Amino acid sequence: MHFRQTAILFCISLVTGINSGCCWRDAPVCKTCVPFVSKQTPLEVSLKPEGAAVTTDFASLPDYQSARQSLLAQVATEDTVAITMKEVICLAAQNSELAEVIEQERHLLKCRLNQQTDSEPGSSSCSCQRSSGRGIDTVLQGEALEQRNLAAGKAAQAFLGLAQISLQLELIDESRKRLSELEKTVAAANDAGFATAEGMNHIQKARLQIDRKESQLEAAHQELTYQLNLLINVGEQPIVVFQPVHDINPQRTEVNVLSETALAESNRPGILAAESVISHRCDGEGLYRLLSMFDARIGQQLQAKPIKKVLLRRQLIEFLKAAEAPDSTLRNRKSQAEKIVNLRKREARLSTAKAMLEMQTAFEKLTIAHADIQRIEKRAEVIEAGKEVDARDSYLRENENWVELQQARSERIEAAIEFEIAQVKLQQAQGLLGQSCGHTLHMSGCN
Repeated sequence: MHFRQTAILFCISLVTGINSGCCWRDAPVCKTCVPFVSKQTPLEVSLKPEGAAVTTDFASLPDYQSARQSLLAQVATEDTVAITMKEVICLAAQNSELAEVIEQERHLLKCRLNQQTDSEPGSSSCSCQRSSGRGIDTVLQGEALEQRNLAAGKAAQAFLGLAQISLQLELIDESRKRLSELEKTVAAANDAGFATAEGMNHIQKARLQIDRKESQLEAAHQELTYQLNLLINVGEQPIVVFQPVHDINPQRTEVNVLSETALAESNRPGILAAESVISHRCDGEGLYRLLSMFDARIGQQLQAKPIKKVLLRRQLIEFLKAAEAPDSTLRNRKSQAEKIVNLRKREARLSTAKAMLEMQTAFEKLTIAHADIQRIEKRAEVIEAGKEVDARDSYLRENENWVELQQARSERIEAAIEFEIAQVKLQQAQGLLGQSCGHTLHMSGCN
């Protein structure tokens, strides 16, 4: 009996020990967490003397000439390179880095496809694999050409920007020479005893305005030079300073909105390649590739889900897997692709119409600027003739008129460049820039 009681007590003690968290348990007992102590500090500021504020000492600031420097001069070669817009367009189209990446993918595709068809000569899916490969190759080729056309458009616009700056810097040089002559005139008038303080103030103000304008032009010149080097100067070549060779005298051309927009739809390589793939049979994988090639902006318009974007951007080797079973999703893929192609057609139409509108607006500005130049030149003749009647301060009136004439000339340059940039945008929207350099789409049939 005593033994039985002892055994019962032992079992109770054992169970109590297990439940009490002894070392035999698999999961140890949780320790008490230390309370979180906030490290935030309440706002506390010192008292400031009355009138404390932000101050500066203008006398200690560097003058304009000492602060002025060109970062471009530190890295660019000594000589400038004369270049035409046609050369810029074709170099940018040829040297497009994104197009090069796509061409590398095309090369890999052909290599993989050749390996697969060579290793499976008796496979019944071989013809489908080859046609699918052709479809993907056509899509990649179309997108590579789109990138070349886009790079050509960007480079042409940068070139025209440099051409505009080049002409405006010539106006700046003319203004400096004119100001120097005016300064001599004012000094001579002062020696004669009839000059006014207004003359010297006018010269000082004009010189500051010229310096400010020249600084802005030089900053824009550096930015456009780097941009153009990025587009056409590939590899490890040093930065080059370009001298644009271009005649800016645009002539108005009559355009037909319907025919120009139709050309954009029928000539853009991306649209042509996409429609070719959609029309092919036995090319479901090519359609997947087509859907994956369109940019994120269009993808957002379609409200594509993230998982769908992942599926559309599968690895190339997955596209080339044999598809023995009929593709039940081919019809759905074609429907999606057709919607995206319609979006790209719409973008081409709108870009073309916008470019033509910009051409018209720029030509109107050009006409107004030309009329202003003629008006100011006639007024200069009147001022010159009035010298015989009243010669006092006539040099100031002459200079004011000349400054207005220079402003009209600058506006004419800007309007002419705007017109040519709009022309470039029109040709880019129509896919003509890359095509003008020999980059055309070569499509092969599915069968």
